[in-house]
Amino acid sequence: MSQVQSIEQALKSATAKLAEGGKESPSLDAAVLLCHVLGKPRTYLLTWPEKALEAEQQAKFDALLERRLTGEPVAYIIGEREFWSLPFKVSPSTLIPRPDTERFVEVALDKTYEQTGPILDLGTGTGAIAIALASEMPKRQVMGVDLKQEAKALAEYNAEQLNIKNVTFAQGSWFEPIAEGTKFALIVSNPPYIDEKDPHLSQGDVRFEPKSALVAKENGLEKPRISEYTGSCILMIAERLSTKPRFMNYSFREEMISDGVENCLQYFNNFDPAKSSNPFAYFTQIIYYAFLRRIATEKKQTYVKGKLIQDMPFEVFELQEHDEDGQYQNAYLDFMQNNSNFDDFIERKKEKRKRKKEQSTLDNFIELKDDNE
Repeated sequence: MSQVQSIEQALKSATAKLAEGGKESPSLDAAVLLCHVLGKPRTYLLTWPEKALEAEQQAKFDALLERRLTGEPVAYIIGEREFWSLPFKVSPSTLIPRPDTERFVEVALDKTYEQTGPILDLGTGTGAIAIALASEMPKRQVMGVDLKQEAKALAEYNAEQLNIKNVTFAQGSWFEPIAEGTKFALIVSNPPYIDEKDPHLSQGDVRFEPKSALVAKENGLEKPRISEYTGSCILMIAERLSTKPRFMNYSFREEMISDGVENCLQYFNNFDPAKSSNPFAYFTQIIYYAFLRRIATEKKQTYVKGKLIQDMPFEVFELQEHDEDGQYQNAYLDFMQNNSNFDDFIERKKEKRKRKKEQSTLDNFIELKDDNE
C-alpha cells in the first residue's frame, strides 16, 4: 500500500504519472478521479489542498489511477459522463457521449424547435441525444431505439434519474420496434461509421468501447437504403425546383436543397405505388414544402435580428480604429457573433428587466422604511 498523501500531493503525483503515460488531459483526469473517490466537487480540492486522504481513500484512488493508466476511459471508471450539462450513467455496453455530439443536438433543435410531432432517435445508446432533446422540448414526445437490451435499460435509467418524462425507449434493429404507419416530425441518428480496419480502433480510450457502436461495414459506410441513382434523381429535383422564380432569389438556396433532400430520405418509405404511380410528383411535393418551411424559418430569424438591431445603442454600429494589422473591426459584427443564439439573448434581456424591476421594488421598500423610521 502506498503512503497516504494530502489532496495536493495526490493530485501532483497522479498528474505526473498520467502525463508520463501519454494521457491528453492528465491533470483533469486526476482531479475527476479524486473527486469521485472523495464524493466532493472540484472546488473542494482547491479549498482543502493540505487535507490528508484516509488510507481507504488513498487505496481506492491508487486503484482507479491504475485503471486509467491502462487506457480505460474515465467515464467507464467512474460510471458517469456529462452531456448537455446533464449527468449520464455510462457502461462498457454503450458508447461514451462525446462533446462533439452536442453540436448534433443543436442542429436537431434548430430544425425542429418550431415544429410539432414526435422525434425518433435511432441507435440511442445511453439515451443522451434523445434525453437532451426531450429536456429542451418538454411538450414533445421523443423515442429512442437501440439494438441492445442493456442499452435500452441504461437509457431508461438515465431518463428516470434526470426526471425526463417525455421520452421512451424500445429495443430492436432500427425501425423494427416501431408500429407500422407511425410518423415522426424528426428522425435523428448517430450510427456507426468507422471502418473495421481503422487503426484508431486499437488506440487510446476507443479500445474499451463496444465495436458494434463504432464499426460499420463497407469501409465504414454501409450501403444506403436508396440506390445512388435514386439519390441523384432526388437531388436533381431539388436543384431544379430551387431555380424556379419563387425560390431562385433566396441567398440560402443550398440550405433549401439540403432540407428537401433530407425530407425525401425521411419519407422515402412512405411512398405507396398502389396509391400513386408518379414518384416524381411525390418527391417534388415533399421538397416544395421543405423549401417553404426553410423560408419561413429564415424570415423569422431575420425578424428577430431586426428587433435586436433596433434595441442596440447607436455606438455599436460605429467602426473602430483599425488595428496594427490594418484590419477594421465592426463592433456590430462582434455583437452578433457573441449573441448568435437570439432566443437565448431575448431571454437574457427579459431576465435582466425582471431583475431591474425587482431591484427597483426593493429600493422603494428600503426608502419607505427609512422614511417611516
